[in-house]
Amino acid sequence: MLEAGAATRIINNELGTDIQAAGHMKKVQRIRDDLEANALWLKSNEGGLLFITCDLAALELSYVEEILPEIAAAAGVDRNDILIGCSHTHSGPSVLGPSHPDKLIDTAYLKRLRAWLCAVASEAVSSAGAVEIATGKGIAEIGYNRRVCYADGTHDMHGDPNRADATGLEGSNDPQHSALFVRTPGKALKAVLYNSTAHPVNFYGADFLSADFPGLARKYLRDVFGNI
Repeated sequence: MLEAGAATRIINNELGTDIQAAGHMKKVQRIRDDLEANALWLKSNEGGLLFITCDLAALELSYVEEILPEIAAAAGVDRNDILIGCSHTHSGPSVLGPSHPDKLIDTAYLKRLRAWLCAVASEAVSSAGAVEIATGKGIAEIGYNRRVCYADGTHDMHGDPNRADATGLEGSNDPQHSALFVRTPGKALKAVLYNSTAHPVNFYGADFLSADFPGLARKYLRDVFGNI
């Protein structure tokens, strides 16, 4: 039997705090759209896996290793069965090493985040029930490989592929989108685990919080399937 549980938490920071950005010194003036932490617990007879995704640029490995035992205890699962990832939005709190000389890691936010992740993990595991799953995939160009190669052997981020000496992209371009759909047998969807390879950033130095493209993709799914 396959079981699954899901949960979500809003993880916005306070107005006036630093934004991660990318080389910009910006503070939160408003919340354009909510940042979320979402958890999906999947369990079979062979074991379980708890996926947690956060609308953040990334999390330092040292921080993740520090909070894993607490999350595992809160959810009642083994720490080795927890996978934490981030959506890579630049329009979130400052949680990484300095991207600007005057910007510090927001330790107060990371303390609140720890509690949110424990809560969302606990709810996901405790809400588990029998489910059906299906997978799907499709093709849609939502981004492109930004690194362009030139005849002289140089490479350029955000390069011009139409230049006469352009020889192609550095690496492949993958427009595939894939998803795992989880539902209570015969009923509405319970969760969607969605993946694409695009760099999901539109706002590099804005003065608001935003989940960026992943947040928009989530909105599209909820417009069709409800608040999953």
